[in-house]
Amino acid sequence: EVSSSAISVYPNPAGEMLNFNFGVNAANAKGLVIYNAVGAKVYETTLNSVTSIFSADISNLANGFYTAVVLMNDGQVTAKFTVAK
Repeated sequence: EVSSSAISVYPNPAGEMLNFNFGVNAANAKGLVIYNAVGAKVYETTLNSVTSIFSADISNLANGFYTAVVLMNDGQVTAKFTVAK
């Protein structure tokens, strides 16, 4: 697993958009999956030619706790966040 410090996720808590700052790791990012608190997949996208920051539209997610999994060339990074509208 890649160090979670390799990517920052903000704002937390989030409302409509969730930003992923990949920094120098942008070229390694291949996909993003978001799971709700009970482990159901609620969002999925591929990341092709992503720049240092990717913004995910999470406006359809209900308030609660979520886990974002960023799939990288050399593993994955997980980050927890809260949706509060």
